Amino acid sequence: MVISAPSVVATFGSDVLLPCRLAPEMNAENMEIRWFKPMYQPYVHLYINGKDDYTAQMPQFANRTELLKENITRGIFPLMIRNVTAQDSGKYYCFVESTEHHGRTTVQLQVNAVGSPPKISSVTYDTVYCESDGWYPEPQLTWTDTKGNKVIPSMEKVFKDEKSLYCIISAIYLPPTSNITCSVTNSLNRRKEISWETRGESVRMV
Repeated sequence: MVISAPSVVATFGSDVLLPCRLAPEMNAENMEIRWFKPMYQPYVHLYINGKDDYTAQMPQFANRTELLKENITRGIFPLMIRNVTAQDSGKYYCFVESTEHHGRTTVQLQVNAVGSPPKISSVTYDTVYCESDGWYPEPQLTWTDTKGNKVIPSMEKVFKDEKSLYCIISAIYLPPTSNITCSVTNSLNRRKEISWETRGESVRMV
């Protein structure tokens, strides 16, 4: 049986280990170990005939993967991915095969990038803008007034930059209150916010 973890969370730009092992323990030195997403080939990483084979590796993983073999004789062979990018997120398959055994398992890689502190970019007449960039996965932006009530934006745009990280910009008509807060969060509960007052500006990040 091939075993992994249901999911792994990695910070954008960091290195991550995707676990994979055999149960019960057995020597996997002479087995084929193939990591792929979403197709069998081209693959993320291939170990075959006792060595790594990069012939048909997906270009986005070139020079960034390593199958750790310190415990391969015990059937433990995690995959290291270096310098994780937003495109690396998704489901990975660990497939193991020999003349006597074969099986596969999956692990979901969730990439997390915490964006820049939101900023009030400009105030035009009665309109206030808030923007933040460098997020992954896609963030949500929320406006609240002094009493904590949500303020509906008059405009909101979300787009990706050259690194496939999300940027968000939103605008509201200035409510009849001296204080408004712009909060940006993503699905992994990362949050940053800024509060703006008519007589000044104060920033609080969470």
